[in-house]
Amino acid sequence: MSRILVTFIILSIGTASGANIIVNGYMASTTGASGNDANASSPADPASATSALTNNLGASTATASALNLTNPNGDLSSFQFSNTNFASASVDRTNGSGNVNTTGSATAEYTIEFNLGVNETGFITFNLDFSIDTSSNQTAGVSWTLSGPDPNTSAISGSSTTAAINASSGIQTATLNTAGNYTLTMIAEVPDQDFGSNKSASVTLNDLNFTLISIPEPSSTFTLSISLIALIWYRRPSYRL
Repeated sequence: MSRILVTFIILSIGTASGANIIVNGYMASTTGASGNDANASSPADPASATSALTNNLGASTATASALNLTNPNGDLSSFQFSNTNFASASVDRTNGSGNVNTTGSATAEYTIEFNLGVNETGFITFNLDFSIDTSSNQTAGVSWTLSGPDPNTSAISGSSTTAAINASSGIQTATLNTAGNYTLTMIAEVPDQDFGSNKSASVTLNDLNFTLISIPEPSSTFTLSISLIALIWYRRPSYRL
């Protein structure tokens, strides 16, 4: 008897791509007297802008410094952005007297864009400390938001216009399961407004900890197929009398 067994095994496993940082940028801009706008942006470190107010009755200033980028896990599965006292925006009208008002604004803005790969989960942790200081009837504020294709981005967002020293966003977390591009935006701003004598407004970004940890997952289309073809050949022995 002879037997021939032929086996074919076909294994197909989906794979996951990794997260990567697309943009890590910042800018500073100010307005003051007519035609005296100023702008600066990365890679200048710091990026600084200054505009004189009308009749030189003070100045609008904004500064943004580069964030520190590290890999806590020692590989490209983790990214941590951090810095202290890294951005400020202010309008200070301390010169002159009387009832003559002047207008001005200042903004420091950060943009971090990253891509989350197919079949990859991103774990986000965000914490921002900031200070807001304003004279009566003046305004300044800070805001932050994470946008992207996953609805869980709404967990990383907030704003404040309340005067406070070293206020905090609190620790915010989000789990992202949808592939695509995501953008974290942080803005420190003194919006355009009138400033009377000895009036001022300022906002400072004191401390940041933004962490992205990406974990590749098995493909949701994981496929395992096995084909078995067995050919059995049997030959009965012949006997002769």
